[in-house]
Amino acid sequence: MPRMLSVETVLTIHHHLISEFAKTNDPISPPGVRDQGLLESAVHRQEGGSKGWLKYDTPYLNAASLMFGICNNHPFYNGNKRTALVSGLMHLDTNGLVLDQVNRDDLYRLMIRIAMHSLARESRKSLRREKRPKADEEIEAIADWLEGNSRPIQRGERNITFSQLYRILEKFGYRLGDKKHNKVEVLKRKKSLFGGEKWVCIHKVPCPGDSRIVRVNDIKGIRDALHLTEEHGVDSESFYNSQIIIDSFIRAHINVLRKLARA
Repeated sequence: MPRMLSVETVLTIHHHLISEFAKTNDPISPPGVRDQGLLESAVHRQEGGSKGWLKYDTPYLNAASLMFGICNNHPFYNGNKRTALVSGLMHLDTNGLVLDQVNRDDLYRLMIRIAMHSLARESRKSLRREKRPKADEEIEAIADWLEGNSRPIQRGERNITFSQLYRILEKFGYRLGDKKHNKVEVLKRKKSLFGGEKWVCIHKVPCPGDSRIVRVNDIKGIRDALHLTEEHGVDSESFYNSQIIIDSFIRAHINVLRKLARA
């Protein structure tokens, strides 16, 4: 049973995109929901089926149904393709999957083909070109593309920047100290010998630049050092949160999203 995104999560993604593009030449304007019914229809397409039978019963089909619905229902005044893309990435992530070796041109072409209803025509040569494929044919074609271009996430792996990592550490009660030699101190509050409390450096984290991506091995080392692992009661879902993940998808694919804004 695939794990599905809620209407609230899709709205959160849309609002993050609004914020990200607010000060660019391609703002999502006007922002917000154009038709709540169409939004709910697009999101609830994931749940299609009856009597315990799920129509889109794999993560790929389920993600494809969400992307197709958001892109083509046009539930938002603007930014539908951008919201559909990030929602699709979030859906895959929620189900332990990530796109693999896909460049920004590949993603751009995918979203344009979804919007133009051309992906199913291209993948099934027998379809008449002037005839628009049925929704299920299009969703199946999107799912085939996703399945052919994704892989399982390595346990604990997330594509985050250093600034996002620092926000995560602060969430768990740590504080960042001085930066020296491209490393930043991680401070923890400890009781002093004479009563009271003080902040003590317990670890140092590489700091090549806030916008740089953290290596997976570095994240594992940090989690081990700070006891933020599953054996200490902090699994990956607890360590990361949806806000951080959404931001990381937007930052990682910002060039694609900007290009889609002009399409």
